[in-house]
Amino acid sequence: MFEMNLVYLSSQPEILERICVNLTFEEAIQLQKALKISSLNCCIPIFDRDNQVLSLPRVDKQMIEIYQLITELGSNNALTWAVGQNNHQLVENLLAIGINPNVMSMGRSLIECASENNQLKIVQILLEAKADINKIGKFEKRALLSAAQSGHQEMVKLLLNHQADPNLEGYAGVTALSLAIYKNQLEVVREFLNRKVKISSTIAKRCLVEEWNEGYHQMKELLQEHGVLE
Repeated sequence: MFEMNLVYLSSQPEILERICVNLTFEEAIQLQKALKISSLNCCIPIFDRDNQVLSLPRVDKQMIEIYQLITELGSNNALTWAVGQNNHQLVENLLAIGINPNVMSMGRSLIECASENNQLKIVQILLEAKADINKIGKFEKRALLSAAQSGHQEMVKLLLNHQADPNLEGYAGVTALSLAIYKNQLEVVREFLNRKVKISSTIAKRCLVEEWNEGYHQMKELLQEHGVLE
């Protein structure tokens, strides 16, 4: 398709009204790059050698934004920026053109960053794009550990449902469960224990917050209910 004679035509409304065939997102991006489009309202008819119009892809504002973002930031940084902005559609479109979902941002995976920020939809999109759910990053942190530390129960459920490994250790040997106990994240700890995630009584005791803390007794009772503590 892109080997045909491309003619940029923006001032013939009769053609624009007569024919408009949508391209796939990937084709539109290729076309943008080939023609270096900068106008937000342009349309590009495609002609064969006899000057017959074959199709008229319409390049919308969103596609222009993506092309400009990649041009300015580079593909990996563009995806990082989109995740940081919690822009679901932009993340989907960037992944659709083949950007690696496992790129790192300041030593952290994007799925870990999104998990810590409780961006459920972003994490779902990254997982659909085959992001590594157990990818380790700076300070030996992973998505599940960050979600547990932050107390994001629904995120923890999502990650566990997608086979995040709760037994993987981070810095100083902490696990998602031990860190959740230490951070007094009661409902997250309950979620792990209901799923039969194991922790020794010795480690659990070490992780329990001081007795004066408001949640100490509730956490201790929960651990006792599940047989972790006596």
